[in-house]
Amino acid sequence: LNQSQAFAVEGALRFDIQENANFAWSHNFGHKTVFDVNSISDFWSWFRIGFLPLVIQQSWSYSEELQAAYNAMNVSQPYITDNLSSHWAEYGSEFQVTPIRGDYLHYNRLVGGIRMRQERSPA
Repeated sequence: LNQSQAFAVEGALRFDIQENANFAWSHNFGHKTVFDVNSISDFWSWFRIGFLPLVIQQSWSYSEELQAAYNAMNVSQPYITDNLSSHWAEYGSEFQVTPIRGDYLHYNRLVGGIRMRQERSPA
């Protein structure tokens, strides 16, 4: 892995957390990102509702509106999207079910958990 590739991976991780770890949900849309955290309760809301589900995915999900969209387009052939699987089998060197526990953005692996640090400046 050369320097430009390592920088690209770090940028992808930063971008994913900044843009996709949303909280303050209203219907199907999270209105706030990490830059909108202004209090202790905001931090824990972002961490619990935005960050953890993004980074630690036990299964993959579908859009909340998938069933409604399918019903609108295929009225003659009803199909229940609740029957869709949240795990898929991947074939490569060996059979494995995806998503893989601890896998982040398909190419990164969480090892040993998540470490949180607090940095304080003098008042």
